[in-house]
Amino acid sequence: MNKEEKRAYMAVYNKTPEARATQKAYFQTPKGKTTHRLGQQHYYSKIKGVYGCFDGVTNECLYVGGSKSVNGRINNHRYATNNLNQAAKHRPSHLALYTSLAQHQSRDWRVIEECEEEMIKTLEKHYISIYNPIYNIHK
Repeated sequence: MNKEEKRAYMAVYNKTPEARATQKAYFQTPKGKTTHRLGQQHYYSKIKGVYGCFDGVTNECLYVGGSKSVNGRINNHRYATNNLNQAAKHRPSHLALYTSLAQHQSRDWRVIEECEEEMIKTLEKHYISIYNPIYNIHK
């Protein structure tokens, strides 16, 4: 079997229930968790662009932001929203945002668009005007 045939075979196999169960079991092991985490960090650390927080139930846009490291920024927001006491110490200027976001039971963070660093601010303003998020200060 040549490389292309093997790649095509694996693409089909990886979609089977057996393969998904095997992958899920592997990612529950300590080595699998580390591998998964490192893979996510590698992928998401490269993303520059605009992200948003949406209500998980109503799908209403709560907040839109932009960053050179989307994963890191989303993780900071998640942590601060779940740990308001720490947020009050480290980012008191953002406490109102985190308190407001914490009121929503289900929050879904998404990458809206990837872009080059020079375009982040422009696209952030564009998506703020499109989504009209509830908790953005500057609209």
